[in-house]
Amino acid sequence: MACRSKTSTAADTRRRTHLSCACAALAAEEYRLTHQRWPESLAQLVQAGLLANTPIDEFNGQPLRWRRTADGLVIYSIGPPGKYEGDALDENREWSGEVRVEFRLWDPDRRGLPAPPRPEADAR
Repeated sequence: MACRSKTSTAADTRRRTHLSCACAALAAEEYRLTHQRWPESLAQLVQAGLLANTPIDEFNGQPLRWRRTADGLVIYSIGPPGKYEGDALDENREWSGEVRVEFRLWDPDRRGLPAPPRPEADAR
């Protein structure tokens, strides 16, 4: 009988979910290249034949989340705490250090630009 620790199980769940996010992101980029716009949903990628089925968030068994941003698209998981909203890389947001399981795509005109400056720490 094989033994698996909770740590390896959590790491494996994170790895599988990262791979699902990456596959969905590659399909979204292929869609954008073909149609000159981002798809509107993961279901649209399935309908276009770019994904065999809707990728699942391994943390809760539901479809991965999809969120259009001001400068691109983020495909993400709720993650181990079960509440992540795919916003860690939004402009001027402080990163709390939580585990992020996501893949972000920027609009072509935003690629290769330097990251926006981080907000100043609390000025006291």
